[in-house]
Amino acid sequence: MTNNELGRRIAVIIGTNEYSKVEKLEFAESDAKEMGEVLLDQKICGFDEVIELINKSKEEVSHRIEKVFKNAKKEDEILIYFSGHGKPSYKFDLCLLFKDTDPESLLSTSLKFDYINECKDQSACNRVVVILDCCYSGTAGMKGDFLQETLSKYSGSGTILLTSTGQLGSNIAKEDKELKHGVFTHYLLKGLKDWVADYDSDGIITVEDLYRYTFNETKAKGLQRPQIKGSYEGEMVLGRNPQKIRDREFEQRKDKLIQSLNSAPSFVLYKSLTILQKIHNNTSALEPSEVKIKPHLESLLNDEIQVEAYIDIVKYQEKLRKQQEEEQKQKESMEREKRGKEEKERLRKQRDEELQRQKEEEERRKEREFLERQQQEEQERKRREGEKARLEREEQKKRRIEEEVREEKEGQESLRKEKEEAEKLEESKRKAQEKVERRKKEQEELLERKQLEDQERKGIKEEDKARREAEEKIRREKAEEKANEEPEKEKFEEARKAQEAKQAVHGPSDSKLPPKMQEGSLRKKNRHFGVVILTLFGIFLVFILFLTLNAYSTVSVIDTDTNNITATMAGFYHSRGFIVSPDGKKGYVTSDSNIYVIDTNTNTVAAIVNVEDDLINDFVISPDGKKIYVTSDPNIYAIDTDTNTVIVRISAGGSANIVTVSPDGKKVYVASEPNIYVIDTRTNEVTATVNVGGWSKGITVSPDGKNIYVTTDSSIYVIDTDTNEVTATVPVGGSPFGVLVSPDGKKIYAASEPNIYIIDTDTNNITATANIEDYSINDFVVSPDGKKIYVASDPHIYVIDTDTNNVIATVNIGGWTDIVTVSPDGKKVYVAKSESDTVSVIDTETNNVIAVADVGNALEGLATSTLTEITVSPDGSKVYVARTVER
Repeated sequence: MTNNELGRRIAVIIGTNEYSKVEKLEFAESDAKEMGEVLLDQKICGFDEVIELINKSKEEVSHRIEKVFKNAKKEDEILIYFSGHGKPSYKFDLCLLFKDTDPESLLSTSLKFDYINECKDQSACNRVVVILDCCYSGTAGMKGDFLQETLSKYSGSGTILLTSTGQLGSNIAKEDKELKHGVFTHYLLKGLKDWVADYDSDGIITVEDLYRYTFNETKAKGLQRPQIKGSYEGEMVLGRNPQKIRDREFEQRKDKLIQSLNSAPSFVLYKSLTILQKIHNNTSALEPSEVKIKPHLESLLNDEIQVEAYIDIVKYQEKLRKQQEEEQKQKESMEREKRGKEEKERLRKQRDEELQRQKEEEERRKEREFLERQQQEEQERKRREGEKARLEREEQKKRRIEEEVREEKEGQESLRKEKEEAEKLEESKRKAQEKVERRKKEQEELLERKQLEDQERKGIKEEDKARREAEEKIRREKAEEKANEEPEKEKFEEARKAQEAKQAVHGPSDSKLPPKMQEGSLRKKNRHFGVVILTLFGIFLVFILFLTLNAYSTVSVIDTDTNNITATMAGFYHSRGFIVSPDGKKGYVTSDSNIYVIDTNTNTVAAIVNVEDDLINDFVISPDGKKIYVTSDPNIYAIDTDTNTVIVRISAGGSANIVTVSPDGKKVYVASEPNIYVIDTRTNEVTATVNVGGWSKGITVSPDGKNIYVTTDSSIYVIDTDTNEVTATVPVGGSPFGVLVSPDGKKIYAASEPNIYIIDTDTNNITATANIEDYSINDFVVSPDGKKIYVASDPHIYVIDTDTNNVIATVNIGGWTDIVTVSPDGKKVYVAKSESDTVSVIDTETNNVIAVADVGNALEGLATSTLTEITVSPDGSKVYVARTVER
């Protein structure tokens, strides 16, 4: 961007903010840095080299300036820019100040401006621009001082000096916090960067252009007046805008072309202008005919050919173009016809291929159906074999138990024979008698507690007494009747004979017996009827008493740190389970048609909530713990856990059985054959009924609440909770009795002896099957992290890895397994065994049994019991075991 393209353009940029002896500046260094960036920018100034001297000492700056001038050639161009403090010497010569300048030693610690002129004089370079943005730059002085302005002399051949202050106006060069620059430098940069200094829009910014712009703008901003000095042959160009130059040249060539072709045919002028425009914008956009015309157009504009010759060339090329276009159209028409034929052929082949594909697909479908039928038949065969094997195992187990019983009896007999000493026998009898008496006493105490807890059974003793009195009265009446029966019989026989004699003489009579005899017979019938009524009433009372005294439930509390029983709560009847509130502060146990509310800190009954129906089938607590939902044919009850009262009864129809609640607590799902009822918990109304075609054996909701999964006799139904429609039916072998969802909702697990089926919830397809060797499956549970499944199958617990779907461990529990659950942290598994009234504790890291807790009770004697529920508290500190005892 210089008039002499052979020389190099070098800039020395000097800026200093930090001064040790004078006032600091704020924007001098940033002014210098940004000026260097603009000078280096190839789209603006395009200097070859910019030397930045920011916050340098006087020696470093003076040495670098001398070196630049010494190495410069004649055709080179040098620009020196300074932003900082300036101060006049005693002769009013301008001194440039640096970080180490001492105003008390100004001549030795500052750089006199004449030094730049001396370096220039000894250099071959005669193209120099010096720009000074400092106080007294037009004469002499320092930024911030208000000394009297004086003029300084400066001259140099081929040199231009541009200063921020001049002989007129203030000699103070200002900084502006709003502009974040020195005022003079701000407009220098703006004039170059925004091209606003290019007044004549010729694409060139000279030093004079830049001075004129900065003078006008700086003067409008304040009192300082920029100044330009020096002389230079021609123009000293600082910036060049190639696009503007090209645009100007284009307009000149366009005007010349229009003037040259003003008498030519209009299509020639239009064609020529089009080519000229494409040459200016994008030469590659020229068409073949235009490429051929282009050199002739250039020759015309350079006055190398005559206008007439150029017109003839354009006409000829236009004629050729039309011929080529016609030929191209014919060629394209042939091509279109050819493509049409090819397209028809392609469509025919595509149609044939599609028919062949459909045929092959149909054959594959039939093959798949055949294979599926074979697979189903194979599964059925395996199921029958498995069933046969299970029956054989059960038979073997039965024979083994009988053998063990027989051996035990033989051992006892042998032991009995060995015990010959009478004293040991007496001691054994005495201890047995004490044990029986102790059991009897504990049983009486248990009955007394039951009578106190259940007010409905307070009148049992009185009713029993009344029954005995009624029976005694009946016995007395029978005795009296028997005592009077013989005389009555004799009288009756005499009367009968007299009546027959009378009938023989006089004929039949309306009355077969004398009135007195008829009255006695009526009283006898009435007494028999009363006896029957009293007897039936007594049997009913005995039956109620039998049910009351021969079936009850307990809840045992196990401390998970010690694995010991810390409490046992009794007095519940026909319990269907035990649940814990989300905060672990309350427990809930069913008893006939009641919900007993247990304070888990004291293990005492805090309240009893009664529902109107006879027996509770199932119950569940909402995620926030504020409501309990109870099924009791044919209704669903909602209980407020704060007030322990029934707040609503909802009729779902049918036989309300299993109940579950959505993760957000907004919906309740109830199984009532053959439907699933959907209840809105805000309105307490049934909002939908989904038919699943049979008895539901299990319901679970996905973690995101978008689907529910229901097991029936042979399939799993997938129901969309938004539409309440069945979106998929997954058939599984056998009779599935339970379904679980993985914590991430990506898999569901269905138990159907002897397999655990793994189903992908995206495709609703069975992806794997885990086989249980013991065949039977009593219960199963997924670990909290979803990585394992624990399956209870007599007498083992099988551990399944959910990544590989393989059994990775088998834990021998040593008895029949009923229920299995896992602690919230996944570190322990608890297994309930009704056979021995015990709970086995398994360490999930080692898969070993680490403890066995006995939840039995000496009060039962020869009673049988079933562990119906095992629940872990939310913090994992307690395990609650529900147990039903029957005599």
